[in-house]
Amino acid sequence: MSGIVPSDEATAAYNKVKTGKQAWACFVVQDEKSVECSHSVDYADGQKNDFEKFESGIWAGLTEYVEENLADKAAYIIVDVKQHKDGRDQAKLTIISWCPENKIKVKAKMLHGSTLNAVKQCFEGLQGKPVQASSVSDLEFSDVCSEIF
Repeated sequence: MSGIVPSDEATAAYNKVKTGKQAWACFVVQDEKSVECSHSVDYADGQKNDFEKFESGIWAGLTEYVEENLADKAAYIIVDVKQHKDGRDQAKLTIISWCPENKIKVKAKMLHGSTLNAVKQCFEGLQGKPVQASSVSDLEFSDVCSEIF
């Protein structure tokens, strides 16, 4: 454990995702002192309960953000992953541990890994194990769904 924990503002941002007020949020370790929310996304009209269009709407936006803004930064992404499969809707509040390969220094990787447990403990309600991702290909929607559902 690194001793770095989410700030009160980060916990408030997490609770917005948890309660369905926002689609997803991205959290980063700030100045090796705390975990802060660096970006969050609201639901567009009608997206909140549209399980069938989650992949083309919310998930596509999330992967685009990661590709454009997190190519050389580690982050924790909280998202309520939704899918419509076998005639039923499924949703799981999930944490994605984003740590790009060969793009960040070893110290930053170690800090990210050791802070993950503190983040999971502070963010109550996360379901299942964290999804580990080091490249955009690791965020393929079908692969993530098979890992968490």
